[in-house]
Amino acid sequence: MGCVTWLERYFSDRNLAQENFDDAEKAARDVLRPVADELRFHGWKVCVGASGTVQALQEIMMAQGMDERITLAKLQQLKQRAIQCGRLEELEIEGLTLERALVFPSGLAILIAIFTELNIQSMTLAGGALREGLVYGMLHLAVDQDIRSRTLRNIQRRLSSIPIRQIAWRSWQITSSNR
Repeated sequence: MGCVTWLERYFSDRNLAQENFDDAEKAARDVLRPVADELRFHGWKVCVGASGTVQALQEIMMAQGMDERITLAKLQQLKQRAIQCGRLEELEIEGLTLERALVFPSGLAILIAIFTELNIQSMTLAGGALREGLVYGMLHLAVDQDIRSRTLRNIQRRLSSIPIRQIAWRSWQITSSNR
């Protein structure tokens, strides 16, 4: 489930109609439904988003003088604005970059479904390094599939005499001191 796939499936006619959004949101809810109960059961104290759509939403909200918390009400307002525009080529929302405009409606539909299906009250943007580290950490991937380990191995090859743990420790120290 991603904004490019949803663009091709539900907005391929380039129309930003209520029907397009309804179909895209329903499909996203259908994907989420099998895991929604378990996720709601475990719950969360803070909800952070890590997608390009969430990044675009934060840029839109900042450009429009809103606070940075993403809520279902704000998502619904943006959906109505997109529907008013009518077509992808006509989509104009203050703060939305041209690079994100094409996939923004599909990402918006997915986020609306996520908020609805999981009963999310608000979301904030996760920083890039945080989001990738968290995602890989939660996947419990084998070392060969983990981009963090692969990156460290590539660095180690370049610096062949330095042990990988020493490189990792130094990288962590540098990252931590930049906060």
